[in-house]
Amino acid sequence: MDPKRFETLREMMTSAKVLSTIMEYFLDHFGEVPGFSELGHPARNEIVESFLEKASLGWHQTKPLPNSARLTEIPEYHFIHGVCKYEGGFLNVLYFDDIQTGLIVSAGNRMRESHLMRFSVEEKPPGYASRN
Repeated sequence: MDPKRFETLREMMTSAKVLSTIMEYFLDHFGEVPGFSELGHPARNEIVESFLEKASLGWHQTKPLPNSARLTEIPEYHFIHGVCKYEGGFLNVLYFDDIQTGLIVSAGNRMRESHLMRFSVEEKPPGYASRN
């Protein structure tokens, strides 16, 4: 796998004005590359799973189905990608943990429009108390 593809995707993750171009680049330059699906290992990531739940609740008023998240981590590129299922469709996610920025795309069977969301995580200052 050419490391420049990850560099380009990482740059697009923070700078793309049209979010669909990020997923299009991923599908064209990763998804169709022989051997890509064998890179990495199954993973859990609380940050990614939390954002998947928020996206599913916000867009579809339902939580992802229990244990449906299938994430793959490729540590040498600080990259996580995967999918989770909600009632009626799927959420796809791309996430770079070194820049703490990702993209979630909704793909549902009954949807007439797509939903895309870029997300990022900010570190909280010491002593920060949650307002929830």
